[in-house]
Amino acid sequence: MTIAFGVTGSAAVGTTSLSVPLPSGIVAGNLLFLGVANKYPGNGPDTPSGYTLVGQTSGGAGSNGADSGPTSATMFLRVADGTESGNVAVTLTGANSAVTRHTPAPTPKP
Repeated sequence: MTIAFGVTGSAAVGTTSLSVPLPSGIVAGNLLFLGVANKYPGNGPDTPSGYTLVGQTSGGAGSNGADSGPTSATMFLRVADGTESGNVAVTLTGANSAVTRHTPAPTPKP
């Protein structure tokens, strides 16, 4: 099976509510990866509608502050049905900063 990299979507930044733009050209069968990085660990994002949680990890050292301290990384996956457009809502509880974007891959070929 061959999987190729698709088009990266635009980044969305915020605190507890993000509106993540979907990239153009999505077709049925594309794998949509949605990665979210946020501060503080333990306050990761809720799973957006239609997505599946792939994994979440957190760590880091130092005191919480600007550009320092622990962070959390979360990855979601969705198999596109071809009707995707607009933005995806991502909600975080108690985060103070977050960034996310979509990275689709074309349909896997056997």
